[in-house]
Amino acid sequence: MPTPSTRRFRPLAARALVCVALATASALAADGPELLRTLCFKCHAGEKVKGDLHLDRWTDRGSLAAKITARDLLASALGQMQRSEMPPAKASPQPDSAQRASLAAWLTAQIADLDRITPVQAGRVTMRRLNREEFRATIRDLIGIGFDRDFDPTRDFPADGAGHGFDNIGNVLTTSPLLLERALAAVEAILAKAVVVDGLGGPRTWTLAGKQLAFTPPTKAPGVPNPGRWSGQIEIRQEGDYRLRASVRPDAGTPKDAPLAWSIDFQDPQTGTKRGDQATGSAPSASGEITVKLARGSHDLAVFLHRETGKSGATPVAVVTGDLTVDAIEIQGPLGFTPDKLPASHRRIFIARPTTAGDRSTAAQQVLTAFARRAFRRPVTADEVARYLTLFTAADRDGESFEGAMLTPLAAILVAPSFLYRIEADRPLDAATGAYALDCHALAARLSYFLWSSMPDEELFRLADAGTLSDPAVIAAQVTRMLADPKAEALTRIFVPQWLQIGAVETFTPDHQQAGELGTNLRTAMMEEPVALFAHLLRANRSLLELLDADYSFINEDLAKLYEIPGIKDPEVKGRKDRTLVKATLPSGRRGGVLTMAAVLTATSYPDRTSAVRRGKFVLEAILGAAPPPPPPEVQPLIDAAKTDKAGKISLRQRLEQHRADATCASCHARMDPLGFGFENYNPLGKWRDKESNLAIDASGTLPDGRSFKGPSDLKKLLLERKDDFTRCLSEKLLTYALGRGLESFDRRSVAAIAAAAKAGDHRLSALITAICLSHPFRQRSGPEPAGPAALSTR
Repeated sequence: MPTPSTRRFRPLAARALVCVALATASALAADGPELLRTLCFKCHAGEKVKGDLHLDRWTDRGSLAAKITARDLLASALGQMQRSEMPPAKASPQPDSAQRASLAAWLTAQIADLDRITPVQAGRVTMRRLNREEFRATIRDLIGIGFDRDFDPTRDFPADGAGHGFDNIGNVLTTSPLLLERALAAVEAILAKAVVVDGLGGPRTWTLAGKQLAFTPPTKAPGVPNPGRWSGQIEIRQEGDYRLRASVRPDAGTPKDAPLAWSIDFQDPQTGTKRGDQATGSAPSASGEITVKLARGSHDLAVFLHRETGKSGATPVAVVTGDLTVDAIEIQGPLGFTPDKLPASHRRIFIARPTTAGDRSTAAQQVLTAFARRAFRRPVTADEVARYLTLFTAADRDGESFEGAMLTPLAAILVAPSFLYRIEADRPLDAATGAYALDCHALAARLSYFLWSSMPDEELFRLADAGTLSDPAVIAAQVTRMLADPKAEALTRIFVPQWLQIGAVETFTPDHQQAGELGTNLRTAMMEEPVALFAHLLRANRSLLELLDADYSFINEDLAKLYEIPGIKDPEVKGRKDRTLVKATLPSGRRGGVLTMAAVLTATSYPDRTSAVRRGKFVLEAILGAAPPPPPPEVQPLIDAAKTDKAGKISLRQRLEQHRADATCASCHARMDPLGFGFENYNPLGKWRDKESNLAIDASGTLPDGRSFKGPSDLKKLLLERKDDFTRCLSEKLLTYALGRGLESFDRRSVAAIAAAAKAGDHRLSALITAICLSHPFRQRSGPEPAGPAALSTR
């Protein structure tokens, strides 16, 4: 469990906790079991104590008023005692198994008493900005625009920060001016792709006047005469066919049959109609008309006399001596556009369209009300809609299409705080708990962003509007429905790599001699394997314990070669290999579960060697939920074998044993190293090996509680015996991800209840996720922190 935060407690809860803590302190000092005095007071009593834990001073009212720590300290003591970490191995006397059981039962009872009296707290989630993944998915479901390699306007967003292991934590998702600038540019690009702005009311016509055109005088180089060119720039908002027409006045001497030519974006000339029969200096004639297909964006146009040579019937160059003046260029289009050509994204936004000029404001109000409601994930007020309608009115100028005028208010909605942030409005508090139940729309957003990383769908909106989503039975039914939806792949695709800390695989560059090659295809397969397993457990409603060990996995030919599993071949589709992972039975005890997957083993290695410390630390953090403290700053790193043992006579294990001889390192390494040694048969890329530097691998170990193992298969069996710890750990990780905040000391009760519900549901992963969505902190929110004394902490 993460370190308790420094948040302030509600006054009623604080007074209750003080009373409980004082009562517990008195029991410890006066009536506590003699074992506590015998085993613990030697290090935790007197003037100088270890860990700043004064068990003999817990009756001091002043210190307890500054630290309401009874529950957390008792839980920590219980965990360390159960893991045989306390008393330390060198301490005397040591308790036997019966004494440990007796002390554990007493500590458990004390914790239970505290839990019964302590008010349940919901915690307060910071207003959360949508991270990049959530922004993209929300745009997809709101507008219907997908993102791919060719279209991704979020590519230049600044990187999202991460906290507590995840990139959706409200406290670290800051908003910079650069991000807002990039978000606005992305929104403009998205709307340009999604909305048809021209053509619905017939072709639009606009003109480039002569003063907007640039003139390049003619040149008469010997043999290569160049006519004068009139050029300008136009902005096309809608792809389609456009008619271009030039109003020209020919100079004296220009042949009547000399054709005009157009150059679009400096491409080869296209010939239009003849220049006309009007006399020199008369009113301009409409000449040079052509129809061209233009894409969205800016285009350069140029019109000039086309002086052909070498063609039958062409006007000889020597005869063409005159030139022309262009008074204007007229652009008309898109031509031939019909409503049936509207993209789905346009239809999704524009639920109404004016039939007359007087209907424009009414139609705009209908569109903006519906769009803002979905974008903000809640009902919108009349005042909110009025502000965006004002932007429409300002943009609705003569000649502008209805859709073109709507771009401004639509963009404003997509950069508004109510869209970019998940804002949960405060509500009246329950006086006893200092919290309130989330309104149904906020709860819908919590469900959708937890399971889909996106906005609620219409069914969630309907239930929220009806006020029935707060019903636990309705929530449970929605969780089942949402997990079956393809959008639930976001939960596995985003959560799993962050939980397992395998992001480092994307940039891992192994030492070829020590580890082997890591190509792009293998790297991709390694990253996909744990995601595929997690997704299968959800779809098939299987036990989360299979994440620790299973007789199958999801692999392709690349992984099969690494794992030395025969018979796996990628099929060929249209001449190319289909590298999709498929479910395959694992033929030996060497593989099974996330701990023996190549991605995890690689992420916990160095490029040139494995790391028992990293792998052991990973097991403690990600599997057992008992992360060790960071190493002291003065600790020296492990010496590289290549520099000290060129003969290969000292194994990595032996060097590590020398390293932890230091007393400052021993306690933490005693917990980490044995777990890491259990996976020493896997090289830095996760390939099985029996030797390292010509020395036989010793993958055996003894855990602090005295249990021993030989190799990864035995170690996984021991970890499965601690399935309650794993269930609790996974509950903590998923709850952190679901809430978007780090867990605090008061969340222990909620985590315990979630883990218990998962256990009662046969450890099914779906049961765990449902329990999270029904939990107190998921459905409730604490009120604002009151002004007052500094928060209570365990330090």
